[in-house]
Amino acid sequence: MNKIIALLKKEKAKRVLDLGCGTGRHTVLLSKNGFEVYAADISESGIKNAKKWLKEEGLNAKFKIQDFYKKFNFKDGFFDAVISTQSIHHNYQDKVQFCISEIERVLKPGGIAFVTVSASKYKRRASKYKIVGPRVYVPMDGAEKGLPHFIYTKSLLRKDFKNFKIISLHMDKGKHYCVLGRKGNTTKFQENIYAKLRKVPKGKVTTYGELAKAVKSKAYRAVGSAMNKNPYVSEKHSFSEHAKNKEFLSTPQVPCHRVVCSDGSIGGFASGVKKKIAILEKEGVLVKKNKIVDFEKKLYKF
Repeated sequence: MNKIIALLKKEKAKRVLDLGCGTGRHTVLLSKNGFEVYAADISESGIKNAKKWLKEEGLNAKFKIQDFYKKFNFKDGFFDAVISTQSIHHNYQDKVQFCISEIERVLKPGGIAFVTVSASKYKRRASKYKIVGPRVYVPMDGAEKGLPHFIYTKSLLRKDFKNFKIISLHMDKGKHYCVLGRKGNTTKFQENIYAKLRKVPKGKVTTYGELAKAVKSKAYRAVGSAMNKNPYVSEKHSFSEHAKNKEFLSTPQVPCHRVVCSDGSIGGFASGVKKKIAILEKEGVLVKKNKIVDFEKKLYKF
């Protein structure tokens, strides 16, 4: 958490939400570091204990009783950062996904989210358990008896945080996945374009014109601008880092390299045309003389 606090200070974050504050461990730490802290939890007793702790420390925070799976009682873009550790995964995936969408909503553009969720196998938490849904189990004994757990994988996390630029994603010593992401600093038009572009699979390309038509627009140049400003690059590497070698460790979250001109010519790319061609050929799209081979067969239409 000290590294997260250091990052928030570097980002000049001021207003932070501690979602699932419990008895106030992170609320106290954030307050000590000078942030304007809001703390939310469904447990009234937890908040009562957190308030007592802050009072003893001579610190301040604003508390709210909050069901994570209902609309948050905060305005759009209200927070510079949202912190939530080992809290939001206690439900079915669709409920958790709604919570993630609310985290996105209350964050300002470019805001930071740090979330940890369960990645452990069932027997690590209880000797008896009950499966109640896809990847959802309920411990029948132990400290978390009766509390649902949705078990994440890295790929599921990337999908559920698709609207964030993933800064880091790893598993901690406690068998929790830790995801650090930045909300996109983009317009609604750009987000609509990115949502369509995510549907273009490996081995296919689309055009600026097809993307514009997909969002019922004729603003082809605006589509090109959206590609140039794409914030959703790989969680591990920028495009320039991708193209230093032929391994390409991961695919960008929004694959703007798959967008070409209407005549099949390769078009521009922020990191250079050669790098664009290299990534496409790695995905099975052949390019000759800066044009897509078998363009009509490779063209993806929405």
